Amino acid sequence: SLHLYRIKAEVAIIFDWENWWAVELSSKPHNKLRYIPIVEAYYRELYKRNIAVDFVRPSDDLTKYKVVIAPMLYMVKEGEDENLRQFVANGGTLIVSFFSGIVDENDRVHLGGYPGPLRDILGIFVEEFVPYPETKVNKIYSNDGEYDCTTWADIIRLEGAEPLATFKGDWYAGLPAVTRNCYGKGEGIYVGTYPDSNYLGRLLEQVFAKHHINPILEVAENVEVQQRETDEWKYLIIINHNDYEVTLSLPEDKIYQNMIDGKCFRGGELRIQGVDVAVLREHDEAGKV
Repeated sequence: SLHLYRIKAEVAIIFDWENWWAVELSSKPHNKLRYIPIVEAYYRELYKRNIAVDFVRPSDDLTKYKVVIAPMLYMVKEGEDENLRQFVANGGTLIVSFFSGIVDENDRVHLGGYPGPLRDILGIFVEEFVPYPETKVNKIYSNDGEYDCTTWADIIRLEGAEPLATFKGDWYAGLPAVTRNCYGKGEGIYVGTYPDSNYLGRLLEQVFAKHHINPILEVAENVEVQQRETDEWKYLIIINHNDYEVTLSLPEDKIYQNMIDGKCFRGGELRIQGVDVAVLREHDEAGKV
């Protein structure tokens, strides 16, 4: 029989092909703006933490998500801002990167200031862009430390938002680099620079903690865990990308069947050899989920 295997994700990343094309057309403030590396920067932090993620379009139904990330959403088409606005108003967290909300579907600039139709959700007004030379590195301060940033800085005026991090250097030192705005039941977070992975990871961890979004299992670095579900079963796919054995802990109140050798065992300590995989089907005491 045909089984439909599903991933249940509470986090989504917006990916838009037309936005990609528009970002990388010529005549931009920075001649080396690339869309995919920005998307990858956010995705990588989710992957490292084994947080399931869907890729969606800005117009898709977002109601099942708690967090939506919009990396460099330069092009915001008619109706998409209302979809994002409704998501935040209903309790979601929207994370938007720099150079977003600039043009419509015809690459015409949104009037009224940046980030255009997202301005009320984010509670900010971007007065000016500061593209960096390739070798320039600045710093941002947050309440938990100092981090590098590159590529870009936005000169941000707060219109209801609060700063989460500020720039350290240059003529805009002390101005907001990352902001948070309460909107309806949710919040809009704006990242007005390209921070290093340490900062992005900490920022996302704080957002996930607020929404009680946790990895399926706590595992060692370079161990990938994914969960797939059918109407009847839950499956865990665990991949050890390390060249050495790792040990992880499974819930002790569950019974698992190793789909590779067919053996069943109770949860607890599980060892996986280096560069190896385990595919486990989860049972309860009665035999099924």
